[in-house]
Amino acid sequence: MERRAIYRNIEALRSMGIEIAGYQDNREGYFLIGREFELSEIRLLCDAVAASDMIKESSGKIIIKKLLES
Repeated sequence: MERRAIYRNIEALRSMGIEIAGYQDNREGYFLIGREFELSEIRLLCDAVAASDMIKESSGKIIIKKLLES
């Protein structure tokens, strides 16, 4: 595979929201940044927090913000 094709593929994955980082020390290679939850799971959790009557709206916004940043 050509080097340019690899870079294009990495950029395509990044444009889809997949977090990819390069190694800093030797500048050789890339890796996926791990996630605790899949995007669909994060959406589900955000919906559950927003719909909950037990969580204040202000607290819910903070929780949702943290979920979206994870």
